[in-house]
Amino acid sequence: MKAILMIYLILILGCSNIPKKAWKEIDSKEKILNLEIGDIILKEKKLNFLGIFGHVGVMQTNRLVVDYPKFGKKINIVDIDYWLEKDRKFIVLRYIGMNKKFKEKFLQNLNKYMELNLPYKIHFNIKRENGFYCSQFIWYIYYKTAMELGITLDSDNYFLFFPYDFVFSKNFYIVF
Repeated sequence: MKAILMIYLILILGCSNIPKKAWKEIDSKEKILNLEIGDIILKEKKLNFLGIFGHVGVMQTNRLVVDYPKFGKKINIVDIDYWLEKDRKFIVLRYIGMNKKFKEKFLQNLNKYMELNLPYKIHFNIKRENGFYCSQFIWYIYYKTAMELGITLDSDNYFLFFPYDFVFSKNFYIVF
């Protein structure tokens, strides 16, 4: 019980120090442009059970977002205009080492794991492949791609990987 309370407090208090100016708001008329394959869209935390940790999706194309939405669901693919919510702020992150070779391998791995359509599952080993939660899925695709290309990510020693961990990783930078 103490461990659960500790994790909850860390997430509530520890993930809230992203500068306010980093967050963007979506206007119902605004269209998000210049998104690239592999871009990570991080939604801010909400004060409800499903939104307390924030949420992330990854761009499969410049329009399609891939994510694991919640318990009981499998992988979800949706247009960016539907995925972003009015009145919920977001950040776009990009892998610092993104180049043509990495992007091609990333897309290959993303498509491979999308086809598997594994269930939403939370476990304490981020390298497990028998189910994913939103941030672990994206982290795992980056991890797998980097490993196949002989690159080491700074976050391969986590036992859980939360949406906000992408912001604090030296492997990603804020695009907008």
